[in-house]
Amino acid sequence: METVLIENRYAACQSETDIPCTIENQIVKDPWDGLEPHEIATVQSGHPIVRSELFHDTTQDDEQTKVLMRAAFTVGMPIELVWQWIGRVELLCRYLPRLESSPVAWRQDDKVAVDFTVTLWELSMFGLDLSFRIHYRVLHRNFVDEKRLFFWLDKSVSSDVDMLEGYWKAFSLTDNRTLLRYQARVNLKWFLPLWVQSVLLHQEFPAAVEAAIRFIESDGNMIKSQLGVGCQ
Repeated sequence: METVLIENRYAACQSETDIPCTIENQIVKDPWDGLEPHEIATVQSGHPIVRSELFHDTTQDDEQTKVLMRAAFTVGMPIELVWQWIGRVELLCRYLPRLESSPVAWRQDDKVAVDFTVTLWELSMFGLDLSFRIHYRVLHRNFVDEKRLFFWLDKSVSSDVDMLEGYWKAFSLTDNRTLLRYQARVNLKWFLPLWVQSVLLHQEFPAAVEAAIRFIESDGNMIKSQLGVGCQ
């Protein structure tokens, strides 16, 4: 899989908020920023664009290779209705395939901390049900008026994730058509090789995007068949 180089444009950046400036500065400003003409045509025709690729991150001190995930898709609903579901991050476990639970740890104004438990794989062997789960806490800050939501790893608590940060951004195309842009950079801990992470995310990310579209367009009524323990 090709490795993308992210330039060191933001290494010395400073944020006026607690949001990491590496994601504040990378959020798209225009609906079609960063998309090729054929990708724009695909999204406009109602099909999502989903990318998952390795990249060499020079915006961090460690300059590690990580996984970059990006998506662009439209939803046939007004932007205000769409955003009410994007902002309900505690409900992610209701529709994301491998997310078992997403309880709120705490809330403060427009900021919320959510504890995630994700099942990476399950296996039945010799009458035993085996599974591998990871746990981590993510901080979210929702700017409702601007339709921007930033999320990043809470490093103050123990975690199975080494790095996670990203954003949601919504644009109103028409009264009943909303464009959603998503980006996340992720790296799990040392116990899972990067190529394995890349394969898992490359396989699971499109399914997660499709589930998000169905959940939003159902006005929150589409819930996956099996909810994990602790999922609201």
